Amino acid sequence: MFSTIIGTAGIRIEDTILSAPRERSVALLLRHSARYPIPDESDPYQAQLTSQGVAMAEDLGKWLNQNGYRLDGFFSSPVGRCIDTAHGIARGAGYAANVRAERVLSFPFMQPTRRNIVNFRSSDPLPDRVVESLRFMVKTKQSTPAIHIYVSHDSYLACILAHIFLEPIEEHWPDFLEGMALWQEESSILLSWRGRLKYINGVI
Repeated sequence: MFSTIIGTAGIRIEDTILSAPRERSVALLLRHSARYPIPDESDPYQAQLTSQGVAMAEDLGKWLNQNGYRLDGFFSSPVGRCIDTAHGIARGAGYAANVRAERVLSFPFMQPTRRNIVNFRSSDPLPDRVVESLRFMVKTKQSTPAIHIYVSHDSYLACILAHIFLEPIEEHWPDFLEGMALWQEESSILLSWRGRLKYINGVI
């Protein structure tokens, strides 16, 4: 099991990766790796990865490489610990990555949507920023199957998942380096999360 390789029992990402098709381009959206505690909640972006967090990211890259996954594209929230996570994954997989920092993956981008989540109903269309995020991650269509790495924050992932699964946001709080996989199937997006699959329509 991958969780054994990185030595962190809370990580549940192997089912997510193994559920994704190898013959397609797949977006892997991850929470950043293990960080130091945040000493000042008014400035949450300064906390960097711990040495264990760096090792976890590198181990994920090694696992992907050892299991024959090709990586193509590394994208991140502009926050340092997210960028460093993407670099660690690339380094572990043997890539010299050019990590692209993207505002659409940042916590402030998704924050307005999170504030309104308690009022969301199944009959409502997905919020614009959730749709924009999903479109951004599945927009790359490659003839060669590959995994594209996207690194963001726990609340970012939880907000998307709570809207998709229509469940309390607390039930979808990701551990360090945990994430979801997304890929396109005809006119739908298929999302894999903790062994669950969900079709998302009306986005692409």
